Amino acid sequence: MIKSLPVRWYLLKIIVSLISFLLALSFEDASRQRSVILIVLFALFIIWDYVRPTLKNRWPLFLLDGTIIFLMEYYSKFLVNYFFHLFYLGIILEAGFVFERWQANTVSAIIGITALSKFIYALIVMWNAMTVAEFLFNFFALAFIITLSNYAAVQRESRKEKDELYGELLEAYRKLRDYSEKVEEASALKERTRIAREIHDTLGHRIVSLIMQLEMVLRFIRSKDMEHNQDHSQNSGIDNNVEIKIREMVDRTLQEARAALADTRSAINALKGRESSGIDAVMELARNFEKNTSVKVDIKAQEIGLLPEQSVVLYRVVQEAITNAVKHGKATMVKVDIKEEGDKVIFDISDNGTGGEYKEGFGLENMKQRVEAIGGKLEVSGGEKFTIHGGFPVGRVV
Repeated sequence: MIKSLPVRWYLLKIIVSLISFLLALSFEDASRQRSVILIVLFALFIIWDYVRPTLKNRWPLFLLDGTIIFLMEYYSKFLVNYFFHLFYLGIILEAGFVFERWQANTVSAIIGITALSKFIYALIVMWNAMTVAEFLFNFFALAFIITLSNYAAVQRESRKEKDELYGELLEAYRKLRDYSEKVEEASALKERTRIAREIHDTLGHRIVSLIMQLEMVLRFIRSKDMEHNQDHSQNSGIDNNVEIKIREMVDRTLQEARAALADTRSAINALKGRESSGIDAVMELARNFEKNTSVKVDIKAQEIGLLPEQSVVLYRVVQEAITNAVKHGKATMVKVDIKEEGDKVIFDISDNGTGGEYKEGFGLENMKQRVEAIGGKLEVSGGEKFTIHGGFPVGRVV
């Protein structure tokens, strides 16, 4: 991995290099020709230092930096010009921050040998305490810089490993969270399916049995009507009135039983997650209520995607509200408004009934508990008309 250094690093390097070069040139007291050569080499060094990062900073390119610095030392009148020597240290440090450890060590080794080449030559041509001391000083100085460069590479690799490990842990946490949500959803679906099956096998079958028995009673009454039509006794008028009332009661009971069966099937479908939206079920409830009663239900509802639990709650709230409006408020019209505001579903239900004070019974208390169970809130108010206002978050069950 090759890391790019910030621009301020290169600006600082140019400033330090320029100061070092000017100091070196002042000590050189070089001829005009040699000064021009040194200035040209330094200009090449600065230009190359600017161009090299654009070439993806491959480590062999650093060898050209070492070559340019060696040529500047070669054209110096001194055996070793320490101001030129500082350029080697900058290259080694930069390689340590930019490359992986083996690449940085390769560059450091080659540049280090190049930097010590003149000291090695000095040891060969004039062996004395001074040259040995200079060689050892520069050797340990380079060793220190190379160690510092290695330390920087180790720290960078350690940070990289930590970042990779953190990324892996974060990814594992996300997968675990997704898996947990899927397991929770599967468990909830399994439980809803079990409840739906229990409702279907018990309450559903009992309601179907009740409907069949009521239909048998109705057929029996109708057959009796036919027998009574053939009887012209004085009491036949009274008997007919009684039978008509009985038939009407049976008809109404049969309608209620069929409505209860439809509600049960709707609840089963919602529990099984078969409904993509509870709005369709609420609209169907309003149509059936108008059909079975003389009450007008004016419903305005947006198409909103709800979870199965939310579909059931919304359906039950509307059902309880319109039933109470007729049963207790003697209403002839109920208004239902369901809309989505931000991340919430808002519903308002009102009627044109008698209004007045109300007593919170089991139905209203059950409505509040249902809405609060999915993170919502429900408010009931009396007065001139009975109103219910509430809402809950969309697509989230707490």
